[in-house]
Amino acid sequence: MDSKNYKETGLPKSRLEVLREEHQLGLQLCTQIRAELNKKKEHYKLQAKCICFWNSHLKYHLEFEEHEFYPLFPKEYDYFIKRAIREHQKIKRLFAFRKPSVTINLSLLEEELTNHIMFEERFLFKPSQ
Repeated sequence: MDSKNYKETGLPKSRLEVLREEHQLGLQLCTQIRAELNKKKEHYKLQAKCICFWNSHLKYHLEFEEHEFYPLFPKEYDYFIKRAIREHQKIKRLFAFRKPSVTINLSLLEEELTNHIMFEERFLFKPSQ
């Protein structure tokens, strides 16, 4: 199955560009998490930064995708959309920081968020060729 491109969704290109910019912010956060996890220190400031990112950006981004962006896709993309929503649920749980170790939680969060963004970019945000 070919990847969906924005022209087929009917979503204005400018909004798609905003979503892609938000993905870049998420990947930048993941890069910071990876870099900080390599340092032997407490990660509570990094945790606070992640929570701030969640509250100011990511939770709204996920809501927009689920309620405005994903419904624009035709039925043949149901597998991709269902997978993306499952990944959103995992990401939401990880941002709750319920794991006993902040380091473990940050590591899982970085991996899940990176993989999710790459999945969306590859299968749902692929630019028209």
